[in-house]
Amino acid sequence: MRVAGRHLVILEGRWYDESNVSLKGVFDLLSDLLYDTPHGYYLEQFCDSRALGAIAHRVGRWPDTRILYVGAHGNEDGIHGSLEGKDGFVTRASLRSSLRELDGGYHGLFVASCSFLTAKNAMYLLEPSYWGTKPGIRWVAGYCTDVCFASAMALELYFLNELLHEYDAKSWVKQIERACEAVETNMPGLAQELGFRVYRTKGSEVVAVLEPDDWEDDDD
Repeated sequence: MRVAGRHLVILEGRWYDESNVSLKGVFDLLSDLLYDTPHGYYLEQFCDSRALGAIAHRVGRWPDTRILYVGAHGNEDGIHGSLEGKDGFVTRASLRSSLRELDGGYHGLFVASCSFLTAKNAMYLLEPSYWGTKPGIRWVAGYCTDVCFASAMALELYFLNELLHEYDAKSWVKQIERACEAVETNMPGLAQELGFRVYRTKGSEVVAVLEPDDWEDDDD
């Protein structure tokens, strides 16, 4: 039985073979803050690109599902599921293919992986295909640098709490812009340090909502 108003789907790779480190405790806390229950989100691990796509597609059919969060080790070329080596590696092409198979229930994707979300990769995920096929998301967030796990969790808790507080599915643009403004106002140093950025679709274009690279230049 699903919790009413559950918007967040967490798909997690395995962080370490020698320990059971998980994001569950972090999102239990976030869920309690937002919904007064630790069960206000959906969590599952993925082993490879096929599993990631299948789980995201299944849960994305639920009418209240809005945000897909994928947490895993990664780099500019892709992210790692729990299988070792190339068997578990989800390339950016595989991720884009999975997004294009979604039915459009999600509003956005948060890729919580080191170095993955460059501006180039954001465009790659959000732009329509040559044949006009659109991805099943409208915004993407993540990091363009190697990140500290603890620092990233602090920023993500703040950002997601701002984003999901009294979430209005009809106003997703205002929701994402509000959350980005809050980060820029209250956590600018950490956002710059982590290379945190957010992009969204705007008509046929992909635009930056939060891209802190030039903040210091703007103050001159």
